[in-house]
Amino acid sequence: MGGIIMNYFDHPYPRYGLAAVLAHNDIRINGKDSFPSQEELAKLAAEYINKAMHKYRLHTQDKPKDDAESTLQFRYLAFEDLATTKSEGQTSANYYYLAPHVATGDTSANRLITEARKKSKKLAKAKGLDKTVKLKRSFSPFTTKLNEGTKTLSNPKGTLLQAGFTLVTTITPIKPAIQVDFSNQVMIPDLPLEDLIEFIRLFDQMQSKETGNLDQEN
Repeated sequence: MGGIIMNYFDHPYPRYGLAAVLAHNDIRINGKDSFPSQEELAKLAAEYINKAMHKYRLHTQDKPKDDAESTLQFRYLAFEDLATTKSEGQTSANYYYLAPHVATGDTSANRLITEARKKSKKLAKAKGLDKTVKLKRSFSPFTTKLNEGTKTLSNPKGTLLQAGFTLVTTITPIKPAIQVDFSNQVMIPDLPLEDLIEFIRLFDQMQSKETGNLDQEN
């Protein structure tokens, strides 16, 4: 277990994605032998990405009224229904909105959908996991382009497995998040893996109870 974490998850951002996947699958870390292989982790990440992208973008068919209070009902779009170009009309002008837990902006939202589809397919094959890929800001929002001795700046790089769990962190709904001035803000705790798994389990329970209370009120 230690070797895998040192190679891929020494940074808290992809580590959170790893913890989210392990917590979702109720995988307990009791020692090196209990830790999934890289191939198993890749397939689990692919499954999680496909699931989480069903809570990526919301839409309402209700029209807000300027002169009165309005009750708007939103629904999540299915992953396969997510558009990747503005011309397809999934914009705020047409009452389509990015979910507040997604750690990216409107300008990168469509590019992230494309990356999620590509990464989930590659991870599901569980091959070339050590292959170097670009950590693009669309799914790795806290990275900064680097000057590597060339005329233009370039994206930092990581392994396919690291990129996959970075993407998971960006899209998982199981994390503290809020929208401030139309900008999504998230909190990623810098904790050891075991503590992160427990944090995510507790946060998931808190969310479930809150949602349950809202359902009872309605």
